[in-house]
Amino acid sequence: MLNDLFKFCVLGNAILRVGTTFELVDGLWLTNTTYKNEALIDLKGKHPEFPGPSFWHFRKTRQSYCRFAGELVIRKPELLGLKKIGHDLDKAISNGFTDVFLDAKSLYCTQHVQEQDAFKLQSMGCNQRSKQSIMAEIYGSQSDVLLQSGVADAEDEDDFDVNLDSLKSV
Repeated sequence: MLNDLFKFCVLGNAILRVGTTFELVDGLWLTNTTYKNEALIDLKGKHPEFPGPSFWHFRKTRQSYCRFAGELVIRKPELLGLKKIGHDLDKAISNGFTDVFLDAKSLYCTQHVQEQDAFKLQSMGCNQRSKQSIMAEIYGSQSDVLLQSGVADAEDEDDFDVNLDSLKSV
């Protein structure tokens, strides 16, 4: 598994995704990871997601996640070259992993950011119509089979800048 992480997340372009932490029993937590296996393509033409290392711990702290990341490096030092770490909005996970993987980009889960943005718009008193319009501009929308891309669907930084620039008048 660690060899695959090296192959796909260091040499390749896959993201090491650190999943939501689950409380299995009172005070015992499980944190899962996943990665895309770039050597395989499924029937939909996408790389399948594979389970990565898991971590059992008693605290959801920066130090706990730093220890998890450190254990990965102890077992496979080449993982220090990890390029991207994906996670939810939990600062402890983000900070703990970036304490070890100094050069890795920290990527927030789009779904979690989208939920946070929708909540923020609601709490600011934004009406439903305006909220839907703003969310569609950022995250795209789907009406039946018609898909409309949003700024978050950009293919790269240049595409993002073009999409963002097109919203200046809005």
